[in-house]
Amino acid sequence: MKILLAILFFLSGFIYAQGKTTFNFNEETGKNQIIFFSATPLEDITGTGDGISGVAELNPQNLKEGINGRIVLRVNSIKTGINLRDKHLQSDNWLDSEKYPFITYEATGVEKILSIRGNKTRCVLKGALTIRGISKEIPVTAEIAYLPESEETRKITEGDLIGVSGAFRIKLSDFGVENQLVGNKVAENIDIKFNLVGSSK
Repeated sequence: MKILLAILFFLSGFIYAQGKTTFNFNEETGKNQIIFFSATPLEDITGTGDGISGVAELNPQNLKEGINGRIVLRVNSIKTGINLRDKHLQSDNWLDSEKYPFITYEATGVEKILSIRGNKTRCVLKGALTIRGISKEIPVTAEIAYLPESEETRKITEGDLIGVSGAFRIKLSDFGVENQLVGNKVAENIDIKFNLVGSSK
């Protein structure tokens, strides 16, 4: 009887691990970051933001089942390396962090599976990006890696882990942002990359 119960307990845990699981993206891991790039006539601008949190529900071993989630970036965590430029970036002409303190991405599904290699799935996510209160559908090419909880993963945080990385491009005008920054005309298109770590704990 004890052996049978042990087998049933193991199988129930295995089934749960294979199904949809909720993953939390916490700032405390120190692993979440976005990087954006823009060109100006005077210089190229690279910025980063690490005030990222959120939650996602998915089956990390079968993304064809879909994904639902919400990632939130604190606008005031975005830095470009120059204080004056950062202040302008937070102003009402640009991201207006006082009125719109968060940028969000709502993932609503998987548009396409591009490849599966080992524990990594490359796919195109569908969802809406909201900046300055304006929402636009933005497809995001992402790679999602799954790591079951182990002694090694617990060095980062408890629970099963997923790593999500990817890139996409936005147009400033789509979100009502002026493309002038401290006297320099910034490119209309902004390239964005991201790296996130989520835990099932």
